Amino acid sequence: MNWKKLFNKKPSEKHFTGKQYTAEEVLKIKEEKEIIMDRINKTSVEYNNELEKETKKHNSECPKCNGIEIVDKIIFNTKSNTSLLGGSYTNSEKVVLNKCKNCDHEWNKEEIYYTDMIFSSISSIIYCCRFLIDLEKCTFDPLDPIEKFKTLDEKKENLRTKISEGSYWYDEVKKIFDGVSADAILVFGKEYVCSYSYERKWNEYVNKENLKKLGFYEL
Repeated sequence: MNWKKLFNKKPSEKHFTGKQYTAEEVLKIKEEKEIIMDRINKTSVEYNNELEKETKKHNSECPKCNGIEIVDKIIFNTKSNTSLLGGSYTNSEKVVLNKCKNCDHEWNKEEIYYTDMIFSSISSIIYCCRFLIDLEKCTFDPLDPIEKFKTLDEKKENLRTKISEGSYWYDEVKKIFDGVSADAILVFGKEYVCSYSYERKWNEYVNKENLKKLGFYEL
């Protein structure tokens, strides 16, 4: 058996969803995956451009006097630690601050950490589906001293707000996946889930029934 060929074989849409698709449906899934990626790329550019703008403003304008003559100030934070063998040692951490030449005010320098919108989009789908499952399994015990709600309906309504209009996760799901099929989302997610923990969560929470409850149609 050619093991290399076997493991390098590209998985099919059926592998991801368990359904045998027609040629027309496969074409539809591929088209919708392109739509998803186009939206992710567009959102990523917009988000990271705004992040760069905010970070540049944070590091180039004094929040105290609005001065723009800013220089770097480098300090070293020294920490003492105890080793597993009982000895002690110290290490120094380099920290860069912003310092205003006009008023001498100092504040933390921010670094730019670009967001992976593919990862963020997958996370949003997982969270929305997880809240649906939490809603179905929701219980209420009026005799529990740590129970935060007065009734089961109130508790369920609180969960519903987490997957409704205005919720960060729901808004991102709608922005990226609006109008595409549950099938395309399942294929997209399985292709791009990149870590074990998120693959486990995807398999546990994301399925066609939950996606249909979120408003996505089935091929």
